[in-house]
Amino acid sequence: QMSLYGRDFLRTAHQRLQTKANTNVDVQFQEHGYLFLASTEAGVNQMKENHRVQCKAGCADIHLLQPTELERSFPWMNRDDVLLGSFGSRGEGWFDPWALLKGLKDKNIEMGVTYAHGEPIGAERDPTTGRILSVIVRESE
Repeated sequence: QMSLYGRDFLRTAHQRLQTKANTNVDVQFQEHGYLFLASTEAGVNQMKENHRVQCKAGCADIHLLQPTELERSFPWMNRDDVLLGSFGSRGEGWFDPWALLKGLKDKNIEMGVTYAHGEPIGAERDPTTGRILSVIVRESE
């Protein structure tokens, strides 16, 4: 479910990360899919288990492909030692991590986050929950 949230976040990052100073945040999410291949029985078993978990979590666009199906979809690929493939046709791909980091940082600053540059030297914890409430930082020179 975390991956599904991440996928949806990346799809809408241009809206979510807009700031007054930057209304054109583009993390360049390219939703072209990912292909994983298994060439051992252990790899096949792991891929099938992963697929079961993914389907249970709601990932409907991930398909297991037999070598003959891989040949139809990827005719240029050498499949001599491939036993099974897993292809996420949607919701998987790549993005520009620097653009995402910059967008998150800019949005955080607009929302009031202060970034401290230095070495953490202590922390204040909630005595009941143990949660960290604040961090003491020795500022860099």
